Amino acid sequence: MEGQPKLSMLPGIHFTIAIRAVITAMLGLFMAFSALGQRAAIIDSLKSVITRQSDTLLLASIMELDAYLATRETRNNLNYLEQGLSTARELGHLYYESEMLNLIGTSHYYLGDYDSALTLYHQGMEVLKLMDSEQYEAEVRIPLLHSTLLMNIGVMLKIRGNFQDALEYYQQSLNIRQRLGNKSGLAIAYVNIGNLHVSAKSDNKALEYFTKAEELYRELDEIYGQAAALNNMALIYRRRNELTTALNFFERALEKYRTIEHSMNISRCYTNIGLVYHDFEDYDRALDYFALSQVIKNELEDRSGIAANFLYMADTYTVLGQLERAVTYYNKAKDIYDDLKSVKHQLLCYEGLADVYAELGDYANAYLYKDMFVELNATLQTEEIAKQLAAQEARYASSEREKELAIKDLELAAKSSLIRQRQVQLWVLIAGFLLMVAIAIIFIQRFRIESRFHKQLEAQNEELRRTYDDLKATVVSKEEKEAMVKEIHHRVKNNLQIISSLINLQANVVDDLRAERMLREVQNRVLSMAMLHEQLYRAPDIARVSIENYLRTILDNLLLIFSDKELVRYEIRVEVSHFTVDTLIPLGLLVNEVVTNSLKYAFKGKESGLITVILEPVTERLCRLVISDDGVGFDQDSGREQQGSIGMELIETFVSQMDGEMKLSSENGTRLEVEFAPILRKETDLLKKTGMPTA
Repeated sequence: MEGQPKLSMLPGIHFTIAIRAVITAMLGLFMAFSALGQRAAIIDSLKSVITRQSDTLLLASIMELDAYLATRETRNNLNYLEQGLSTARELGHLYYESEMLNLIGTSHYYLGDYDSALTLYHQGMEVLKLMDSEQYEAEVRIPLLHSTLLMNIGVMLKIRGNFQDALEYYQQSLNIRQRLGNKSGLAIAYVNIGNLHVSAKSDNKALEYFTKAEELYRELDEIYGQAAALNNMALIYRRRNELTTALNFFERALEKYRTIEHSMNISRCYTNIGLVYHDFEDYDRALDYFALSQVIKNELEDRSGIAANFLYMADTYTVLGQLERAVTYYNKAKDIYDDLKSVKHQLLCYEGLADVYAELGDYANAYLYKDMFVELNATLQTEEIAKQLAAQEARYASSEREKELAIKDLELAAKSSLIRQRQVQLWVLIAGFLLMVAIAIIFIQRFRIESRFHKQLEAQNEELRRTYDDLKATVVSKEEKEAMVKEIHHRVKNNLQIISSLINLQANVVDDLRAERMLREVQNRVLSMAMLHEQLYRAPDIARVSIENYLRTILDNLLLIFSDKELVRYEIRVEVSHFTVDTLIPLGLLVNEVVTNSLKYAFKGKESGLITVILEPVTERLCRLVISDDGVGFDQDSGREQQGSIGMELIETFVSQMDGEMKLSSENGTRLEVEFAPILRKETDLLKKTGMPTA
């Protein structure tokens, strides 16, 4: 928290401080955008696993997906969690059932449905009680889940204002984590207990628990946790008017947040430090820090934080006697809070404007904003009373509902037990009767059926023997077919290596450098095809050669050949499992040709470089290949000249063989993009061409 908004931007802030704030904000945004793509890829991967699995792997994937969607796509996340709960119950897996109830409860907490959250946490506890002691102690994650449920119930009770019961649940959770030696969980428990003491105005107790949390986070080297604990302690010291200590703790928290480049909390620390300087009556320095905070909040589009800073700045300008500026910043804050419909903050704006206009002698506006303040305050008090009554009714109704549910659960359990006993008895009688009937029928029919069945069985056996002999004489086994195909690929690979060796010998004796270079390029293309056939005959399944391994082999070979490019590196991402040989050969040749061109021309005058290869599906029938570098690129005139070159003709030929379309661009380096339809012909077609029988 940044405290109650009373204060906000000095026009002439120190230049170096402002520059540092801008750089910090830019770095934070850069990291956020770079992480966004990685996060999306992980989410898509987890969703893919969920759609294909129906066992504990699905449940584990849903739990991991919750970490990404819980606060961002809460309602969408609930659908996955409900699916996980259903699967856990079908599998009879008590741990995952309890875990799903816990996560669903937390989603309801994020949605503001605290009653449902509390009920779900209690249901999770009841599921854990179904485990015997041996099951409970078998895995550390089970008592950890127990402690988490206790902690979450405590949080819900704290929200309801039931601090005493909340503290009891926190203490139970803390005891479990101490027994397990779970330091990270202990730190979280200390923070929650500290916050509970803050709400109860027990500052010394709160400081004691925040200090314990900070020490544990320091031992675990968790920078964010250290910063949060230091910030919480600083807020308490400021509330106690121990300003020097508060400033020290805010500055320590700020350094931690800078280390992990957490832009939002960096801006909050700047604001809090500004508030401390305001308390010191060092108003110029306070305005400097509000301005630093404002730079980052503007970048993050944190409207609520921006409005709070405007209020702080307006209050500061009022103290400095710069009343016109105070009016400007009060109005800026008011405009945002009007849009956000934040009544409490609107009241602060109206009250501040009324006071400033009165000091300016503009009594018309002073009376106007005073009337607006009185009217809105009366409305707020009425709403607060209504909310308190509704909360009391909700607590009473929830308590009564929990009692009713408990009674109904007991009645239902008793009825279910009686029904199950009667069902078992009925099924035993039915089974006995059916068994007797079946035995009687068997004895009556057995003699007639045995004779007829024996004759039919002999005839069928004779037919099967003839069929087996025919198949054995004419059909090659699956293993033989695969061995034949692998032998074909092996021989093709050997022949290509012989051709490569002949080209290499010729290149070694050629005096013309241009001719030698052309022969080396031809050799690379032949080696590219040889690598594929080597992958095919080495693969356990010839229909599923790893495309990524094939492309990496090509790229590693090229970097080895161009040894003078040792500072050039590559990145590769392949999201397609396999292609047929008819697609893999031109694909490998195309990658070989384009990367060769990049290594030859793209990095002239550069000490290092990056080549990126991406292969991804576009639709069910289309794939996209993107090869790019961060080299010098080419201008449009030289690009048109290259249209007639051998390299470009080869690239166009390979793209045509892949039934693709290409786009070539030169912006921040060179980029080739090819969309193509992979050939779906199966390996059995090769068998047909060689005259081999297929089963």
